[in-house]
Amino acid sequence: MDFGNRYRMLVYLKYCFSGLAFPPGSKINLLLIPLFKMAWNSSPTRLPSLRTELVQFLLEDLNALNSQAVSSLSSTRALPNLYHLLELDTEATLDVLRYAFVEDEITKPDVSSHDSTDANMEAGKEIDLMGEIQNLLVQNTVNALIHILDISQKNRSSGSSDIGSLELWPSKKDMGHLFEFVAYYVACKRANVSKTVLSQILEYLTSENKLPQSSSKESVGTLKRREKQVLALLEVVPEKDWDASYVLHLCEKAEFYQVCGLIHSIRHQYLTALDSYMKDVDEPVHAFSFINHTLSQLSDTESAAFRSAVISRIPELVNLSREGTFFLIIDHFNKESPHILSELRSHPKSLFLYLKTVIEVHLSGTLNFSCLQNDDTMDASCGRRVKNQLYGLEAYLERILDFPKLLLNNPVHVTDEMIELYLEVIGSSLALLNHLLCPLKQSNQQSFIPMIWDLAMQLLTGSIFLLQLLCQYEHTSVLKFLETFESYRVEHCLRLCQEYGIIDAAAFLLERVGDVGSALLLTLSGLNDKFNVLETAVGSILSEKASSVDHLNTVLKMKEVSDIYDILHTCIGLCQRNTPRLVPEESESLWFQLLDS
Repeated sequence: MDFGNRYRMLVYLKYCFSGLAFPPGSKINLLLIPLFKMAWNSSPTRLPSLRTELVQFLLEDLNALNSQAVSSLSSTRALPNLYHLLELDTEATLDVLRYAFVEDEITKPDVSSHDSTDANMEAGKEIDLMGEIQNLLVQNTVNALIHILDISQKNRSSGSSDIGSLELWPSKKDMGHLFEFVAYYVACKRANVSKTVLSQILEYLTSENKLPQSSSKESVGTLKRREKQVLALLEVVPEKDWDASYVLHLCEKAEFYQVCGLIHSIRHQYLTALDSYMKDVDEPVHAFSFINHTLSQLSDTESAAFRSAVISRIPELVNLSREGTFFLIIDHFNKESPHILSELRSHPKSLFLYLKTVIEVHLSGTLNFSCLQNDDTMDASCGRRVKNQLYGLEAYLERILDFPKLLLNNPVHVTDEMIELYLEVIGSSLALLNHLLCPLKQSNQQSFIPMIWDLAMQLLTGSIFLLQLLCQYEHTSVLKFLETFESYRVEHCLRLCQEYGIIDAAAFLLERVGDVGSALLLTLSGLNDKFNVLETAVGSILSEKASSVDHLNTVLKMKEVSDIYDILHTCIGLCQRNTPRLVPEESESLWFQLLDS
């Protein structure tokens, strides 16, 4: 059969398996007519048996596989119909085969309440029988594919001289398609394989999974899909059929942290399992659901040791997901929260993220858990949820939905200590960034942000907070924070703001303690520098040939002008707010101080 007819055969098989009529005007080789004429006028009730007959045609000579005479035959002679299609296009052939094994067509017929229970029982038996027949067909297909793959690999290893430099089938990519097809139905409990084949599948799924830094999202998605397939296989295959130590070694090399966590959990190595789950930064939900599940399953003695270990890992958990850690603390470690806060002092980044979350919850009364809820928990192999590896994931996600109720029973209190710690972390971080910025500003480099980024990355690898500060400078956040809260020691916070040069926040605090004159002076302190920068910028514009009107419009749109306007508006607002409560002489002095500037 030539290539054209083979591809037509794949198309017709797909239509037959789907219960569809052939495309109008289609032409088919006369040799194929006996195979497909039975499908042209088939009814829906005929579809299951039609699929069986077509698959049996593809598996022709399968029964001979057990004979010694056939054991020496090539895969081409043993299963010619299936082999030639696979050799033509392995991926397309396997995709077509999947249409033969769908389960949704066999539905239970409606039986009224007046009918006898015997009718219900007969209908149930018929459905079970059809399911058994189809699963047997799946198993036979898997056996055939394994047989073809085995013989093809033997032929390849024999290195036939007549092949020359031609590429032998199956290629590495084709073998991958075959392994994934078999893994699909094993994970769905519709087929079984030997330990040897299972080992080959696991080796394939965990192979070549080291990605370059420039890897695409599609490649990362492929690795995640493979990891889900391994998880699904380990769930349904008895533990005696796979070597846990060997599979763990494969998965550690492939960085399949969820699988590593599962294997350690099976061995009751709960802390090692937790450390594995915590390495999975793409799906942090598994670390927190594992903690939640394990705390509910362990005995009192084991639970105490595990709780202590979890508390010691709070800084890392905060970096993994501040939302998940906050929920964990109020749900399981609410009484230990003062101790946890104390322990976080030696981890500035984690401390900031935790305090930021506490304040966010205090202000809004809620928390965004989308980072924990967007995990694709569906098994990529057969569309169902993986039970064992989830370790109570569904229960955990349902628990998150009760967060408002949990918060009502455990209200968040923002203490003076928290506020001061929050400001202290912001201030120290700004000081570091200012240290990075100064040399570049002095070198008069206009585009210093990329250089700062590189420096920050070298010094502060993984510090999301500091990189955010790099972009936003956090000045507005500090002022907004101070305007929102009142329960803090003003003198302590003022010292921090002055020490780290957060001018707007320091001026706000000076005004709050009644030192309006100092607040105005501090706000105006940078005005002369702003004018000098503006003068330089305007000079470069005036050197260009343009009309005076164009020059004026350009200048008014400049950032330097906007910065000066902001300072003036702030100062005017400060004078207006305080004029009513000052004596006339003080008010007059304040305004003249602004005008003189």
